[in-house]
Amino acid sequence: MLDLACGQGVASRAIAEAGADKVVGVDSSPQMLANARRHGSPDTLRYVEDDAQQLRHFDDDTFDAVSCQLGLMDIPDLSATLAAVHRVLRPGGGSCSSSVIRASSRPKGKR
Repeated sequence: MLDLACGQGVASRAIAEAGADKVVGVDSSPQMLANARRHGSPDTLRYVEDDAQQLRHFDDDTFDAVSCQLGLMDIPDLSATLAAVHRVLRPGGGSCSSSVIRASSRPKGKR
């Protein structure tokens, strides 16, 4: 399981503590990763500094699942990020994400 733009690792830790065999939290900020590491983590969790738009540290078809909680909206090149996620997902793997948008950015009639 890859937790993309993991920040302080809240979701990464929750996923690992829920019993995932292997969790990798990725963030481009060394400061956020340092904060994540300060909280401690199960042996099944590790943190990696990497660019979500590239995911250079990972081979193709590495993960069964990718999650991203409130991070996609802060990544400049969403297309590159989704291509990188697709590349590291194993065939049949899945991804989920959550984001926050302003009500003013929704199409008219959808508020």
